[in-house]
Amino acid sequence: MKLDTISKLAGVAALLCMGAFAQTHTDLKVNVPFAFSVGNQKLPAGEYRVTSEIGSQAITIQSADNANSVASIAFTSGKRGAIGEARVTFHVYGDQHYLAGVWSPLTGGRTLPKSAGEREAARGQKPIEMAILVDPR
Repeated sequence: MKLDTISKLAGVAALLCMGAFAQTHTDLKVNVPFAFSVGNQKLPAGEYRVTSEIGSQAITIQSADNANSVASIAFTSGKRGAIGEARVTFHVYGDQHYLAGVWSPLTGGRTLPKSAGEREAARGQKPIEMAILVDPR
């Protein structure tokens, strides 16, 4: 009887741990209709997966076909969003787009530092801020 109870408790504990592990990162899928830059790397328009880990300053951006991938530091910005507020933001200068931030219900807001290219594009002008809403599933 004791062995059966211990087995059941171990099974419940394992399920709880798996659930906690599954909630350690955010994986957003976003279709970006224009070429854009992350740091000093330019990426073509297309479908991307943006991943950020809870407690980490790193984010990764990877194309759906795995042809393009880049990692960047992203700083915490703001509080965690509500469901449905997941978005990827860009700074736009003329026809140049720069990834500026990622917001998700789980990890909250993350902003990317401006690259040398973005600082150069920004001279004498304010960026237009553009957001693409994404489904956080």
